Amino acid sequence: MKYPIQNLMGRALILSLTVFLISCGKSSDPEKSAPEPTPFLFNTESFAPLLRTVTSDTVVIAGLEEEAEISIIGGKYSLNGSTPTEEQGRINNGDSLTVSLKTADEHLAENVARITVGAYSAEFTVTTGIQGAWSQICRAGSEGLDELACESDPWSLGLGESFLGGPGTMVSEGAACDGDQQGTYRFTEGQLVLFRCNSEAENGGTPGGSGQGQRFEMAFDQLSKVLTLDNGSEVYFLEPKALPTETLTSQRLIRSLALDCVDENSEIEYQEIGESEVEHWNSTLAYQGDKLFMDEFFDNSVDTSVGTWSFYEADDRGAQSATYPAEAGLPMFEFRVVHGPDLRPLSAVGHEADCAGEISDENFKAWEIDFEREVSYRRYWNDEEITVDTEGVSEIDVTDLSGNVKEVLVTVNVASGTDASDLELQLRAPNGTTVVLANAQNGNGTINSFQYTSFADYGVASVEDENLTTFENLLVPEEPLDSLSGSSLNGEWQLKVNENGSGATITYFGLSLR
Repeated sequence: MKYPIQNLMGRALILSLTVFLISCGKSSDPEKSAPEPTPFLFNTESFAPLLRTVTSDTVVIAGLEEEAEISIIGGKYSLNGSTPTEEQGRINNGDSLTVSLKTADEHLAENVARITVGAYSAEFTVTTGIQGAWSQICRAGSEGLDELACESDPWSLGLGESFLGGPGTMVSEGAACDGDQQGTYRFTEGQLVLFRCNSEAENGGTPGGSGQGQRFEMAFDQLSKVLTLDNGSEVYFLEPKALPTETLTSQRLIRSLALDCVDENSEIEYQEIGESEVEHWNSTLAYQGDKLFMDEFFDNSVDTSVGTWSFYEADDRGAQSATYPAEAGLPMFEFRVVHGPDLRPLSAVGHEADCAGEISDENFKAWEIDFEREVSYRRYWNDEEITVDTEGVSEIDVTDLSGNVKEVLVTVNVASGTDASDLELQLRAPNGTTVVLANAQNGNGTINSFQYTSFADYGVASVEDENLTTFENLLVPEEPLDSLSGSSLNGEWQLKVNENGSGATITYFGLSLR
């Protein structure tokens, strides 16, 4: 946490008062013991993803008779929902406390954060799992991993993270699971259980069903980086799979075209943004509480594109545990998730609604999640067509948020046929501050118009780059959007478009607020 700079005169006054108290014999007693709260414990986390921030359960401090010091080693702490910090601070009785840390970069490795409140200390421990992509080694034998011939079809295994209540996803190709299969897995106490691993009932059941899953005793050697799976009759050796270095940069929600809690008639229109075509995985989730209506998983390759996903469009429904209709009055969530080649979630777009009759602004929320940056956004949009002669304005009225802006992303679509070099795009915040997104730019001269162009301060290239070949990307605007940080989230947001008089049509204005 960045603390504000203290007033120098105030500090000087505090110093003089301290000297006065000491001279009068009023200094604190060095022998006095630190206050001690009622003992508390943090949960432990196992099978966590690599290099991911994990947060503990919340504990409420009790038993303190006076304010106490708080410090941490190996992580960060948050008091009463504040921004996590590693700086020493003060804590009072009744304060809520959470601890967070970054997981290790190795499988089955333990990281510990130790927090001290007054005279009492507690630890938050997180152990990584074996998520990621694995390839079978052409070796067999438990001693020395002697070189032997592979099976006729060496296999690979991908273990993905759970997402928003859904199960972890397993992807297998080859012998262990009898073909190219997507399913789910469970890991407990050194045992890996694969569900839907083949067509046999005893091995292909889903969690909660009659199937028992295919069981493997699991071990991992940190030195050799070899994963061993033993099903009682065969032993498999796997190593981390070589993966492409490219990653997708972002995903934007364009709009939720429909949401029906009665059946599967929900659609999400989205934009995938990538610097180059990248092999990756997609999943879709629909769930309410502990009921999973859909957990589809499929592979894909994508370049920058805009598409539509209709829920239940594919046949593979993964670990589905419930069927429509959903229960009225409870939050229903539907998400589309992009995963990297190692099944690590990169981003997600989707929505929630309480299914209480007709969907409206009051019971509907749209979301974007950026797992790489560990942030989430509320998404708003205006897809009314607005004709621009010399100036046009598209508006979004935000009324349901609290607090101030941390980050803003903007997406703009202008009907084709309008040269981007003829346009100036501005974002006007509710407090009146205006940010120039782009002004008379057309990259290398081959770009026509703004086609669902997204602007963010962390974009992959600048809109002013004369070598740009497309605006269908995540671009750094001409002026920084962080000038809006700290301003009100609620109010009227405007996209202002100035044009040279030849005419243009704004077809979309999207706003993501963090």
